[in-house]
Amino acid sequence: MFDKLVELFKDRTAIPDDAEFPLVKPRLSSDTFPSDVLPTGHLDRILYPRRQAAIRDALKDAGGTSTAAGLLSYVAPYAKDSIEDQVADLVISQAVLQYPSDLPSVYREMDRWLKCGGVVSHQVDFKSHGVTKEWNGHWACSDWLWQAFQGKRRGQLNREPHSAHLRMLTSLGYRIVCDNRVVSASRLSRSQLAPRFAHLSDTDLTTSGALIQAQKPGQLHAW
Repeated sequence: MFDKLVELFKDRTAIPDDAEFPLVKPRLSSDTFPSDVLPTGHLDRILYPRRQAAIRDALKDAGGTSTAAGLLSYVAPYAKDSIEDQVADLVISQAVLQYPSDLPSVYREMDRWLKCGGVVSHQVDFKSHGVTKEWNGHWACSDWLWQAFQGKRRGQLNREPHSAHLRMLTSLGYRIVCDNRVVSASRLSRSQLAPRFAHLSDTDLTTSGALIQAQKPGQLHAW
């Protein structure tokens, strides 16, 4: 997989478009290779053969004790002290943050990992995952009814809406740099909403997914 990724970068391969992955959302404004982020000079440096070899060795020994393994760590199961303070330039998640029951603590923990000036990038799915007829029907369920629906199901949804994620990031001082929402029609009336979710805005009720990117305050040192 690593070698295939190297080939894609060397060839400046375009990002797969809607024809190849029609169901992937949110849509990107451009599917071309991000040459503005990875110009030729920088790309040549990060694809230097010796660096490739070091990364390949680290992948073979992820979690091991060799010097090469220091480039890559695989931490599972995760414990609070597994990752040091301010070691990451970027924290990224894909369809993860709809699950943690204590979402504020998760955001604070990621903030601890991130360097000043670093960036978080989170794709979040706000749908009910088929538990209810309507994609946003989970916001019409009382807590006890939702728990009954979920039962002992793994990966229970926390039901936090789009605005909650923005609020948690801004409360930590982050600057929102991208908020690319997937908008879906809502067929719920406000009278159907559970009391806990009666405050939801029209934006929350029609946001079925989002790509949220934000920058931590401070200056990120150059690589």
